[in-house]
Amino acid sequence: MTPGQRDAQDCGGSTGPYRRVWSQPGFSWMTATIFLPSKNAAPPDIAIGAGETGDTPFVYTGGWGTGGQAVDAGFQYSPTFDNWALFLKFQGKPEKVANPDTRFVGGNPVQLTFEVTEDNVLLVTAEGVRQDGNPAPITVQLTPAEGVVGWPASGDGVILKRMTSIGQMPENLGSGTFLNNVHWQGAKIGTSAEDAVSWLADQTGGHCMHPNNGQTVVVAFVDDSEETDNIRL
Repeated sequence: MTPGQRDAQDCGGSTGPYRRVWSQPGFSWMTATIFLPSKNAAPPDIAIGAGETGDTPFVYTGGWGTGGQAVDAGFQYSPTFDNWALFLKFQGKPEKVANPDTRFVGGNPVQLTFEVTEDNVLLVTAEGVRQDGNPAPITVQLTPAEGVVGWPASGDGVILKRMTSIGQMPENLGSGTFLNNVHWQGAKIGTSAEDAVSWLADQTGGHCMHPNNGQTVVVAFVDDSEETDNIRL
């Protein structure tokens, strides 16, 4: 078992609940349309509980490199502004976040694409309803100069992932926070847009959730390219 396979299948945790889907090894490009929920929906899709755990909803992709080097790439929710910031983080390095003016408005779908454009050059792109009204895509990039290693553009030894989570520190699975109706659809995977295929069972390494009690994390599963995730604490 490679380090990435080991880490993908380690479905415990102490930093909040999540739903995870991971790929077979050998990919370095993925895309999906994601509905990012809003606290202003009727009824609300998001509410932050009163606990002192800093509950923060996240929806993201990324994965594990050849030596298990983890990458997170996607969206972090702001309950103050009801919007989602695009971020990219390499394990052990500071999180890199897009300009605050370019956040995405909650209650809308966003197209998210993650790719290794060259060896150890990571790029995440999002396109949707922006806070500033500009329809242009937003990107965040990390390079070898910023510490990226173990991520070949060929995808050899790389495992990609999809995650819906509520980050907590410390973990409190009774905080009262909820995150509903995170809809992933049209997921595709490959080593580039040119060779990408639908992310279905043959491309999937596995699925899991934490905690696995059938109540906290509830998934409406269509197939490995589409599901709706709900987390209720």
